Amino acid sequence: MERGGLGRSLSSILAGTRDVRDDAGARVSSDATPTLALAYQALAMLVEARRLQDAVVVVDDPALGRQLFAAGRRPLTADDESLLDGPAGCWTEPPTQANDLELELELVQRVCATALRAAVSEPDVQSPVDALELALRQLPGVYGVAVDAEDPIVEVHATEDTEPDLARRVGSLARAHLEDVVTVDLVRRSRSPRPSLPDQPPDPARREPSGVTGAREPAPAPVASADLVSARTLPGYQTIEVRLAGAGTARVGHGPRRRGLAGAVAAALDASRTAQLAAVWVRTIRTTTDGRSVVAVALRPGASTRLRYGTGDGANAIEAAARATLQAIAAPEDAVPAGADLT
Repeated sequence: MERGGLGRSLSSILAGTRDVRDDAGARVSSDATPTLALAYQALAMLVEARRLQDAVVVVDDPALGRQLFAAGRRPLTADDESLLDGPAGCWTEPPTQANDLELELELVQRVCATALRAAVSEPDVQSPVDALELALRQLPGVYGVAVDAEDPIVEVHATEDTEPDLARRVGSLARAHLEDVVTVDLVRRSRSPRPSLPDQPPDPARREPSGVTGAREPAPAPVASADLVSARTLPGYQTIEVRLAGAGTARVGHGPRRRGLAGAVAAALDASRTAQLAAVWVRTIRTTTDGRSVVAVALRPGASTRLRYGTGDGANAIEAAARATLQAIAAPEDAVPAGADLT
């Protein structure tokens, strides 16, 4: 698709949000694309046409406030959520050069903003999944919704200061809108720094918080390794996801898939909310005859020169790295796990 062709296609999507009803308010097309789905259609077109890995849009809706949309309806990462403190717009991975796709990014952001406003005013036009997402976004404190149709899983992202019964309301909405049994996770996030990764260069122009000020709230207590629910690479995404069982709500963390085991460590640290720990190294130390992996990890608390070590085994190296990280979080400094050769 040529650059001009993409711009025309995005403009036609933008016009499509106005084709649902005529000037008198009457429905003019029963098979029109559901308005909220247009936002994800625009993101998908941008990612495919420009051969991007990812794209995220931030919009400021008059009724719903700040909202985040990620290509493919994937779960939000710490990088995505850092955009809550910046301006509205469209960000890509890899980052685009200045003025390279400026018009297209602006069009994608406008499509998402217009589609969301149209969805709020035309809720009867939505598909069941879109109707659920819209209802969830209308809950106080919710700024992101992810849907994994393969599992199926619905993941709701909200601020930490949301109402206590938000989890119950999220579950009730899911049951009301979808016939299939789904897993619904409510992820409450603080805007704390994301964990450091070992021996990796920084990503140039990667999305970072823009001007977070004020005292940092203390992080929640780490979750024990026994509470690991899953560690996996999200289908079709460049993201590793770690899920932990928490008190009242699920805890979910994400790390970059391209960094292998280091990404799994980052996801486990993100899920356990232990940003004060930095990964020093992670490596596979053994693969058993039945194909299971044993991974060791070393973490450094702040500026300390003493390390925390952990080992873990799993059906694959990602799961093993997550278990090793959770063990290291709770380990005393410089205590090598029994039977582990970390030399």
